[in-house]
Amino acid sequence: MAAIPWFAYIIVGIIVSVYSHLVLKTTPSYAMRLFFYLGIVFFCIGIYKWLRQRGAPAKSKASQSIAFCKTCGSKNYLTSHYCHICGARIEKHTLRS
Repeated sequence: MAAIPWFAYIIVGIIVSVYSHLVLKTTPSYAMRLFFYLGIVFFCIGIYKWLRQRGAPAKSKASQSIAFCKTCGSKNYLTSHYCHICGARIEKHTLRS
């Protein structure tokens, strides 16, 4: 399951906050006040995720390890248990950086 991107939280937070604030002006209710604060929370989560992503170092494919098949020599994902080409079992000692 893919993670929800930071900008989706910000967009949803802004839409929910603005809409509930507009409705709250015309008909004050507890539910709309709750939605307003919920939108603020979503917005803050989006900002937090954005700041965390900015501080995290970018993952380069060159720095990741690759599993090589001993039988056919093809590259496989590090998490693979079997070769994607020939189906041979990938052993853990065939890892190279």
